[in-house]
Amino acid sequence: MKMDDQLVLKLKNIVETQALSAQRAAIGDLVKELKIDALECAAALLYWVNSIETLESEKDISLVDDEAVNVPSINPPARMVRYRLDVGRKQGLSKESLTDLLVEESGVERKLIGNPDIRMAFTLVELPEGMPEDIFQHLKCVEFNQHRLNIKRTGSSYRKKRHHNFKRSKQGLGQSQKSPVE
Repeated sequence: MKMDDQLVLKLKNIVETQALSAQRAAIGDLVKELKIDALECAAALLYWVNSIETLESEKDISLVDDEAVNVPSINPPARMVRYRLDVGRKQGLSKESLTDLLVEESGVERKLIGNPDIRMAFTLVELPEGMPEDIFQHLKCVEFNQHRLNIKRTGSSYRKKRHHNFKRSKQGLGQSQKSPVE
């Protein structure tokens, strides 16, 4: 499969499975600020993403499976680690419910949750490096619509630091199990 075919498949999957209203607004802002049209903006972003993917592919990045998509973060505030959760669209997970669940259960700031990629049976998400072990173990047991998250790290880049990105809730760990009403 040539790169153009892969790009078409990736973009089709993103358009069909992700809510893109925030990205549309960002493109609108860029178009106004740079005084260019949307096509020129899209071309520049595609060029930029391709240059980042080229650099990343040289680093021998390990992915969860052949389906995984490596989407770069824009100006991440902290080093990010990719995780896999054993819940997905099949269990009714959405970006909003995922974000709410992670904020409530781990204490991570909403803005530090990166690149959620919700698949049919699982989800990939980036969280700041340095998640404390007790929060990691707690997230393994947390349930969403009666399905355990069973969180797992997907790479070997985990190092214990930056614990300040995660705040323990006042309730304490293990007291709430999220079943969202959407």
